[in-house]
This record gives sequence, structure tokens and C-alpha cells, in this order.
Amino acid sequence: MLYLTYNTREDGMGAQFQRIVGIIAIAKKFDVVYVHTPIKQMEHVSGKKYIKKIENYFLIKNHYSHVNDRSYDKTFETNDVRVENIEQFKKMAEDENINILYKIGLPRKIVDSEPEIHSLVLPELINIKRTLPLIHYKQHDGPNIAIHIRRGDVNMAKYPTRFIPVEFYLELMKQMRINMPSPHFHIFTEITKENENEFDILNGEDVTILPNLDILETIEHLIMADVLVTSKSSFSYLAALYNKNMVIYFDFWHSPMPHWNRIVVSNT
Repeated sequence: MLYLTYNTREDGMGAQFQRIVGIIAIAKKFDVVYVHTPIKQMEHVSGKKYIKKIENYFLIKNHYSHVNDRSYDKTFETNDVRVENIEQFKKMAEDENINILYKIGLPRKIVDSEPEIHSLVLPELINIKRTLPLIHYKQHDGPNIAIHIRRGDVNMAKYPTRFIPVEFYLELMKQMRINMPSPHFHIFTEITKENENEFDILNGEDVTILPNLDILETIEHLIMADVLVTSKSSFSYLAALYNKNMVIYFDFWHSPMPHWNRIVVSNT
């Protein structure tokens, strides 16, 4: 049997769990087995206790076997996995009647060419995830619109291709006010001394700006929103995968799900 697992890295929560979801989807598509390797290090997260808290939020670790629960006759690893790699090792495992562990760093070459394979596993993953209280959610008559605006380490100087000017969101909000009945906007972002006045133009009676929140609280708001507006970020991409409602997707290097509403922003 061929077993797939994530060859863990040190990126942020969004990037790492997005990869895990992708690898689970690949395992499902090719009829092989996913085994879970817990994440040991994570950017933007302080301490192993909080990483365990994140694992206990998604609960993938409780739904799939731990990588060490089985023994393997051969182990291989790769950075970027390809379809031919999966087919090769699956055939090897079947022909030799052995267990092979294949450790994958990045599933992007498969899932970005066929993003709809996420749908093979998303209903199951959504069902097992914990639900957190939306303590900052404001009750109102219209749809709850969650907007993720990536800041902090993303700006015009450092990552210009991932930076979306706040004016783009302002224009989008104007259009949504026209097309939706009484929307309320919850904006999730990072505010520092360098950008403390950046979001003033977004303020309004139907706007709640929620900066610098706990990441699990933030992602739960994004997942549960009636409409999710993403940033060029794996964090909001992961939330979009788990969101069962409407997603408005600002294009970046990961291919969107077919039912998402795409917006292309070029600022280079």
C-alpha cells in the first residue's frame, strides 16, 4: 500500500494546512492512504502549545492515522509531487506487495492543475473541524461579509505582487452594497504603527474593523461568513476551502475552486 504524508515545513498555518488538505485530496483521488504527520514548527505562531491548539481545531489528527502507527518497507520524499510520482509508487507498492511512505512537501503541481479535487474530501474535513464562537460577530439583517486584508509582512516594498491596495476593497464594498441587501462588513487585518490610518477610508456604519485578532478566531469568522473576500494569502485560501457559502477570490498563484468568484488585480 502507498501512504502519503506531509513533509512538514516552517511556513504559516494557512500554507501548511492548505498543503495537508491538498495531500488528503490527492490520496483520495488516487485511492491511496493519507497518514498524518503533526506540524512541529509554524511561522507567526509562538510556542508548541498553540500549534497543538491549531491541530485540535482542524482535528485532522483525530480522523486519520498517525504516520508512526504503521511500519513501512520503503520511504521516499519530494518537494513538488507530480501525478507520475504517485502512479509510480502506487504501482511499486502493489507489484512488490510492500508499504511505501511518500513524504510530500508541496502538492501544488497536482492540486493547482485540478483544484476541484479538494471537493473529494472537503465535506468530511468541514464536518470534523471544531466550531468556535464568533464573539466579534455583529448581528444585523443582511449578509455577514468577511474581508481578509493581508498586511504585516505583506506591503508594497516587501511583497508587492501579493499586496492589494485598500482602494480595491473599498470599490468592491461599494458594489456589494448595491447588489446585496443590508450587508455588514467585518474586516480582518493587521494594523501596526506603519499602517495605522490605512483603513480609515473603509469606516462606516456597516463596517467593523477587527485587527490583530487571534488567528483561530479570525479563520473561524472567515469560514463561517455568508460571503468571504480573500486576500492573496494561503490563510484566506484555506478559509475559502472550508467556507460553504460565497467566496470572492483575488487571484494569486493558487488556482481557485471552480465555483469561486474571481477578481484579478495586477499592481506590478
